[in-house]
Amino acid sequence: MDASGVFVMPGIIDAHSHIGIDAVNEATNPITPEVKVGDAIDPFDLSIYRALAGGVTTSHAMHGSANVIGGQCQTIKHRYGLMDPSAFIFKDAPRTIKFALGENPIRVHGEGRGVQPRTRMGVERVIRNAFAEGQVYRDK
Repeated sequence: MDASGVFVMPGIIDAHSHIGIDAVNEATNPITPEVKVGDAIDPFDLSIYRALAGGVTTSHAMHGSANVIGGQCQTIKHRYGLMDPSAFIFKDAPRTIKFALGENPIRVHGEGRGVQPRTRMGVERVIRNAFAEGQVYRDK
């Protein structure tokens, strides 16, 4: 490929993003690892066009921070003008999941619904308990 007379630059990767998806939080429970951001890709999100215009070619689209353990994230390749959500999925990208250690899970669940976590100590307890339950499940 002849690239003489043009500039070739690498694309920017946004490692923490919520663009390109039409649902950010599944705030029904403090722990929702079963939901997948890849199921909520919105090919019509204007933010994709804006990101591309600024040189951002890839995003790590993440679940929001309403839950202590949120949904599974999806790395997406920005492709403006395509209508098939599966065309945005970055094949073979590492699988990740969102954990939120700050105030949002406390606000959404502790203050909003009256369930744990109500403090940062509660956030840590929710995580420890989920991992302990996961080990029991694995061992069965």
